[in-house]
Amino acid sequence: MRRVANQTFESDNAPYGRWRPHLPYRGLYAVYAFIPAVHATTTNAQYIVQDRYHTSNVPVNQLNHSDEWVYLGTYDFWEGQLGSVKLSNVTGEADHSREVGYDSIKFVQYRVHLPIMLTNYP
Repeated sequence: MRRVANQTFESDNAPYGRWRPHLPYRGLYAVYAFIPAVHATTTNAQYIVQDRYHTSNVPVNQLNHSDEWVYLGTYDFWEGQLGSVKLSNVTGEADHSREVGYDSIKFVQYRVHLPIMLTNYP
């Protein structure tokens, strides 16, 4: 877990965290962010998810989630390390009035199980 004071606007030296998973397969993955129990006090954390086709901005009120996983959405990723999740300390709140908590990101692959159809079965 890491923490950093927030800032109102983007700057050249704004700290950020980036998670680049090494995914074994191409396909749909549910993405979750773990919100730590302490020092995650921002009400406007901006998680930026980059998948195969889009860049999505997902705001999360970290203050309302303590010691839990928050669902960021389902995204279509390539295999390997081409996708990412980024979190900076830019929240739009007054400078140094909150803290942004950085912790784990989880990628859960969706698997489709199709039933076997038997034909000409007695």
